[in-house]
Amino acid sequence: MTQLLRDTRVLAALLVTVVVVGLLPVSVALAQEGTGYQYSDQVDLTEFAPATGVEEQVSAPLMVTLSYGFIWLLLAGLVYTIWRRGQRLRAEIDIAQQRLAELDSSLAEHIASEEARRESGEGA
Repeated sequence: MTQLLRDTRVLAALLVTVVVVGLLPVSVALAQEGTGYQYSDQVDLTEFAPATGVEEQVSAPLMVTLSYGFIWLLLAGLVYTIWRRGQRLRAEIDIAQQRLAELDSSLAEHIASEEARRESGEGA
């Protein structure tokens, strides 16, 4: 029970960390979104010139933030599934250890009874 409680606390701490780290780019992107771009009226053909008269539908910082958020969600999902598989594996190992202990004790009893039977057969 203590192991489960400790694992739950670790998972909760990991989830909080992922959420906080995932929200940092969102706040930065939202802060930068209002700044906008300022272009000069002169056109320089040696550099990239953005299209004029076309409004940007989704800002680049927002797209980067959404991308990072998606990656963090995938990472959190991966960590969660690995954690759950580890829990299941730990439970299966505990069951296997219990079964081995039962087999070991029954084998010891069988060996002791065989030795007792041999001694009683030799003593007669």
